[in-house]
Amino acid sequence: MVIPSNFDVPLNIESKFGEFYRELLTSTIQATRKEIVVIEYAWDTGFCDPCNTIPLDSQELNELGMNHEQAFITRLHLQYAKNTYNQDLEFTITSDKTLYQGRYVLLPIKYNEGSDDFNDKVKIKNPSGKVISEVELKKIFEKF
Repeated sequence: MVIPSNFDVPLNIESKFGEFYRELLTSTIQATRKEIVVIEYAWDTGFCDPCNTIPLDSQELNELGMNHEQAFITRLHLQYAKNTYNQDLEFTITSDKTLYQGRYVLLPIKYNEGSDDFNDKVKIKNPSGKVISEVELKKIFEKF
């Protein structure tokens, strides 16, 4: 599943974005009612727009055991309890190079100013785009 993306965030969240993002991730996982792996981003190190960090160079890729000039990187998140996730993650090589990156736009409005811009639900989708569930942004924003 991919983290919900491309929605507006009130400006007062900026200083607490790390906490907000953790809450978004937790809410996303809870909304599916199962333990799942969440894709935060997936991109080719040869190109990204915008890049969330400086792409790995060939020396860094070599240190990771890759003999290529570029690679396709996926950042995954998994939350689980000691007794609940009872299997190893299995990785497979795939030709799927669908780019994805969580993106959020800060609006110069505070959530508690009464704006209706932040009362929407965001859709939780699997990597192929099928909607699995929804998360209410209002419940997340109210915590901050």
